[in-house]
Amino acid sequence: NLRMNIFINDKERTLFDMLFFEGKMLYKTKHFCEITGMAEKYNNGKLMPFECDGKEGWLELGQRVNQQTGELQNNVKDYVVLEMPTSEDFLNDDMPSFT
Repeated sequence: NLRMNIFINDKERTLFDMLFFEGKMLYKTKHFCEITGMAEKYNNGKLMPFECDGKEGWLELGQRVNQQTGELQNNVKDYVVLEMPTSEDFLNDDMPSFT
């Protein structure tokens, strides 16, 4: 079980998620480990719960309706790796050159 502090529009919120080590939701655990620098621990099957403390990363936030209250509830769709631009990306702006 994960308890996370997330930021939505500069407001801090608490969000809960679960990591599974079998079944169809295994991809989320793998992605969580990849974005937090623990892919090797995941691949070796040696991830311990305390190792998740203090990790940071990005996630894809979803919403679903709470069946009991009818209210919208935030949930984690997946953990994602963001492709950060390199300095070459900024230099290669595909602008035409004038000669």
